[in-house]
Amino acid sequence: MTLAPGGIVEQGDKAQLARRMAEGRVVLFTGAGFSLGAGSQAGVPVPSVNALRELLWSVAFPGQVLDSASSLADVYEVARDRAGNAVKDILTRHLSVDHKSLSGEYRLWFSMPWYRHYTLNVDDLDEQAARAFVLPRRIRALSALKDSFTAAGSELLSVHLNGRARDYPDVTFSARDFGQRAARPDEWYQALTADLLSHPVVFVGSTLDEPTLWQHIELRRGRDRAGRELRPASYLVTPELSAARAAMLRSYNVTWIRATGQTFANDVLSELQSEADMGQASISRAFAPPTATEVLIDASVLRTAAPPADGSAYLLGRQPTAWDITDGYARARDFDGMLERTWGAGTSARLLLLTGTAGSGKSTSLYRFALHEDAAGRRVHFLNPDATYGPSQARTALQRTATELLVVDDLYSIGRGLADVIADWLAADSSRQVLAATRGTNIVALDPVGSLGKVPRNEQPIPHLADSDIELLLDALTAANRLGVLAGKSRMQQVRAFRDRAGRQLIVAMIEATSGLRFEEKLAAECDELESSQRFLYAVASIATARGFGLLQDEILIAHGAADNSVMNDLRTLTQRGLLVQGGERQFRVRHRLVAERVVEHFRQARQVSEPVRGLLFAAATKADRRLPRSARQWKLLVSLINHDSLQRLLGDLGDVRGCYAEVEDLLNWDYHFWLQRGSLEVETGGLEEAFNFLSQARSLAPDDFKVQTEWAYFELKSAASNAARVDSVDRAEAALVELEDVIRKRGAKDSYPYHVYGSQGLRWARRAPLNVNQRARLLDRLRQTVGDGLKLHPRQTDLRQLHEDLQKAYLSLAVGA
Repeated sequence: MTLAPGGIVEQGDKAQLARRMAEGRVVLFTGAGFSLGAGSQAGVPVPSVNALRELLWSVAFPGQVLDSASSLADVYEVARDRAGNAVKDILTRHLSVDHKSLSGEYRLWFSMPWYRHYTLNVDDLDEQAARAFVLPRRIRALSALKDSFTAAGSELLSVHLNGRARDYPDVTFSARDFGQRAARPDEWYQALTADLLSHPVVFVGSTLDEPTLWQHIELRRGRDRAGRELRPASYLVTPELSAARAAMLRSYNVTWIRATGQTFANDVLSELQSEADMGQASISRAFAPPTATEVLIDASVLRTAAPPADGSAYLLGRQPTAWDITDGYARARDFDGMLERTWGAGTSARLLLLTGTAGSGKSTSLYRFALHEDAAGRRVHFLNPDATYGPSQARTALQRTATELLVVDDLYSIGRGLADVIADWLAADSSRQVLAATRGTNIVALDPVGSLGKVPRNEQPIPHLADSDIELLLDALTAANRLGVLAGKSRMQQVRAFRDRAGRQLIVAMIEATSGLRFEEKLAAECDELESSQRFLYAVASIATARGFGLLQDEILIAHGAADNSVMNDLRTLTQRGLLVQGGERQFRVRHRLVAERVVEHFRQARQVSEPVRGLLFAAATKADRRLPRSARQWKLLVSLINHDSLQRLLGDLGDVRGCYAEVEDLLNWDYHFWLQRGSLEVETGGLEEAFNFLSQARSLAPDDFKVQTEWAYFELKSAASNAARVDSVDRAEAALVELEDVIRKRGAKDSYPYHVYGSQGLRWARRAPLNVNQRARLLDRLRQTVGDGLKLHPRQTDLRQLHEDLQKAYLSLAVGA
């Protein structure tokens, strides 16, 4: 590179690095040269590659002259086989850093707000730096060979890709070690791959010629020469580099900085202290409990947000924003005027509920009414669908915010805990209201026994498009040059095209009228026109969006697996075409949830959904950190994906579902919910031996969890009924019923599922159990009474009502027969 006057880094590069550092998004990658300035417990400097080779040669070939042609990897393997204990002693003494030997440059390096630190070194320099200096963040050292994947957090994760010396022999040195690692999936290298593609990186102490780095990441083959380079600018800090390697790395947006790590720290990092402070603050905010402004978004803030880059895309199905309502192409419908006249602050209803099918225009009308109320002087806040929070954080946010109207865009997606919080907030002040939209009202948030279900509400279904609505839509399409096949037709013909589809959802009518194709045909054409990699990415994003989740860029890259520049270009292409949109949370989504659902169905029918599901599930599993609350977005996404019912409906093939669970077993073997879902699948499909194994693991990890108790009782009842002749079947069934009755006492008022298992499996057992007539009658009476109690609490559960009728019939027929 060209040296800047008076410095080692050009001003443009330095300014760019400073900006990224202030965001807390820069990755640090260190190699052997990074540790050469540190002293070891052996009283000598930490050895270089050649020095370590000489030390190991002395125990591998004692008394023989060093063969300079022998590599460190080969010498290590021989030494390990011939003198394993001596090798351990060498590694322990020479690669254990003396913290007193560390100079101030190391404090600078480890004080920066790195997103994550990867190192090829097996020494403990990172831990000793934390001991020697007061650092802004705690350093958590991990071995990629022993420790499960952990998501980035408020701590600085320092990942030793080749293991740690103290874990010997769990280190990677030899060619055989490298080969074994390359032959199996490695979640840490998957994370590294995604990080190198989506984050700026500072490489130091390495010339980037390590075999595992190139073999796992396949960086050479990732360059798509026909596409735009989309990897963030990165920097390689090393005093020497061949001209060919410098040129090759530059083609991957890696700039060579001719300097030692010490010089770079003193001349560059030391001048980035204000940016470092900003980066540390950004990281702290990202992993701190959500603030009120993160849980709730003031409507006035939405008004002043920058307009979307794809403004006219609203007319082709993108989810609405405030700009679309105030300055964009969303036209007020007759229905919207009616809402403004009849609802508002004067209405007696506490819950204002817009209902309708997906894509019918609920969100647009909800936004317009909320902004109308904000303009009228009311304090209006939106419940943030993208922030990570639980009921307790939502309660605190509502208590600290003078909200008069709370807006919930998708009431279907909130759980009972959050619904109860909202109900309590309403009860505390009679002037408060909730404005919400939902596809249907038979949802847990509005269960009659739930707090929100008891709140007086005014329900308003979204009507079909009126002729005046169609005229306004046509005006908007004309202004945006988005008429499509309607261009050139008379206004009467244009209106007729819309009217023919006006009974459908708003988004369906717009797409069909302007494309001339049926909605499903239009989406199928969009999917089939994509190249293979683009189709995979679109399917992954569609699966997530259909479940109400956006995806971060690195999550999409991990899901794809072959994370390289061509994949980045594919992602950019999907965004440019409007198939994907990227919101303020840097999350990618399909332009509308209804579109995502239909796209998923298209791929499912084409039998092209299995691999995207596996990829997305793997990506979600890599982000599931046991330290995160279960209310975190990462956990919610994972729980949605591993649900056994959902996977069965999506994939259809039992082998594919089992394959998905096997894909992430190594990542989630510590999580009880993973084993619960895997066991539940086998219970329902008849794999009772596997179910016993999986559910036993769930019970050992979470014996008091009510879902685990319920599923275990389900398994026991089904097992007893399947083999009623076993001598212990009666005792097993009775224990299961008692356990379900305990769950019902604790959870029955909130959850109808334990009643369903109790009644359905109890009835199945009653029909097969080795009981006399009186015993069978008592059992059926017990079952019908308990299920009847459940029906009183959950009167809308039609399956529970049918089950109660079946139990009544079985009991009465037995009584008549007797």
